Amino acid sequence: VSLFGVDRISDLRDWPLRASVPSSETWDPSAYWTWVAAGDVMMDRGVALAVRKRDGDGDYLFDGGTAKVTGVRCCSPFGFEYPRTEQTGNRGAVRNLFSSADLATANLESAVLVNAPYHPKGFTFTADASLLDAVDRAGFDFMSLGNNHVRNAGPRGIRTAAEQLDMRGIVHSGAGLGEHAGAPGYVDVNGQRVAIIGCDAIIGSWTADPGGLGTFNCRHSDVEGRIRQERATADLVVVYP
Repeated sequence: VSLFGVDRISDLRDWPLRASVPSSETWDPSAYWTWVAAGDVMMDRGVALAVRKRDGDGDYLFDGGTAKVTGVRCCSPFGFEYPRTEQTGNRGAVRNLFSSADLATANLESAVLVNAPYHPKGFTFTADASLLDAVDRAGFDFMSLGNNHVRNAGPRGIRTAAEQLDMRGIVHSGAGLGEHAGAPGYVDVNGQRVAIIGCDAIIGSWTADPGGLGTFNCRHSDVEGRIRQERATADLVVVYP
């Protein structure tokens, strides 16, 4: 009935299941909150084409309803079989999963440009800035820029991604200018301050140089030092690799 099991309550007396245990500690359910984390959000190639066919409406991405597997295809560029599917209607649960969570996060697996070029194939991803409206309306609070595609449009793609997310009030981290690439994104959730440190593991030119736009590297940047720094003020520190 409920994606998260139960609705939040403010009084322990309203809890439907009770047990007596020898403890002086009390549990306050109103202090808890829900966090939903997605994987990659990539809005180029087949996704961009599907949005074009729907007159630019990216909302359908989160309103897909249900589907059934009708067969198996071979093969992906990596040699894997993948399912053939057929939509079966219904409202679906994806949008509600993100919008009803107290914190919803994902990785923005592409650069962002205004009037971005469309790539029908290959592994260069540039998302058109307008598609972030659908991500915003879906209820995402945080997007990581620490990944292997954020520089697919050069420094401009990183700068535009940050600017467009800021315009929509979506917190981000994982990439930036120089030492600021390691700055976490801050989200206040149910009275708690959450610091999210985004990073990637790309070797070489992705890592931000002093004065240059790039990513915060999980292995070569001072992630441990950043964690220590944030623990002084944040209630929860999350590393989002």
